[in-house]
Amino acid sequence: MKWSARASWLLGYGLLLVLWLLHAQWYWALLTASLGAMALATSYWRFSWPASGHLLALLTVASFGTATVLNGWGTLLSVLCGLAAWDVELFARRLELFRDVHRSIVRAHLKRLALVFILSGAAGAVALNLRLSFGFGWALLLAFGFLVTFLVLLRQGLERQ
Repeated sequence: MKWSARASWLLGYGLLLVLWLLHAQWYWALLTASLGAMALATSYWRFSWPASGHLLALLTVASFGTATVLNGWGTLLSVLCGLAAWDVELFARRLELFRDVHRSIVRAHLKRLALVFILSGAAGAVALNLRLSFGFGWALLLAFGFLVTFLVLLRQGLERQ
């Protein structure tokens, strides 16, 4: 299970590294390679907190790259690989607490992760291809709607506990 997290970290950071090198951004390529090496090295530790830090670093480098010179498709795939690595690594850390883990639990988790990966990729593809233009009032109304929906969902979740 941990090997798939390491492979996902390698793929996520490696794709960003290749994109930076193709655009001759040597400083960012060196930073990405360093962060990727640290992500691989800390995946061998017994702590789970570095995975969240490495995901944040990957998201930061990818978002800066998208805002400047990098291809949105490559950074989308890189972020999806980083999210998968983060999820699998934290799941593997939780499973270390148990002596005997049935394969069906791991398989069910990986199936859900694959579904989320596909749906997130599709949503990202739509976001990369869709160009919308609307005014500030509509954006404010949309943000207010999301806030109200989030609060309703949060309240329902708290009432069930």
